Amino acid sequence: MSGDCQRDDFDPFLTNVVGHQGYRLALRVRPKVDTADHRSRFARLLMLIHELAEVRSNGLPESEYNQSLAGYDRDVFRFVESEGDGMVALVEVFGGKRTYYAYVRADANFKARFAELKAKYPQHVVSAGFRDEPDWRTFELYRRLYPW
Repeated sequence: MSGDCQRDDFDPFLTNVVGHQGYRLALRVRPKVDTADHRSRFARLLMLIHELAEVRSNGLPESEYNQSLAGYDRDVFRFVESEGDGMVALVEVFGGKRTYYAYVRADANFKARFAELKAKYPQHVVSAGFRDEPDWRTFELYRRLYPW
């Protein structure tokens, strides 16, 4: 994956924007989360889907609106990663939605944290789903489609 490495409060990301199904797909990937330890501890995939309110015709968010989401983005990471319950592996923006893909502990309880996140940001339409994924197949699929 081409793109620049960004540094923030978390591990560095690789970023890229590619064409997909006639639209733009923006991707942030954290390659360093893919370790044997993480794969053994975090065998469940959490998908947190944020429906973006201000989207350009190419499916990506309006620039100013996107910048306004920085605090929300940090809080999503805290929602997932607090207490060592998981790791956000990649973030995809496509078709007016931002999807956070995180691998989490199977026994972690995110219900209360999700309620807190939604209460803090009532202006955002957010949904969450889980599935068992001990082989990290979603991460592997993205690595094949958009090599990094």
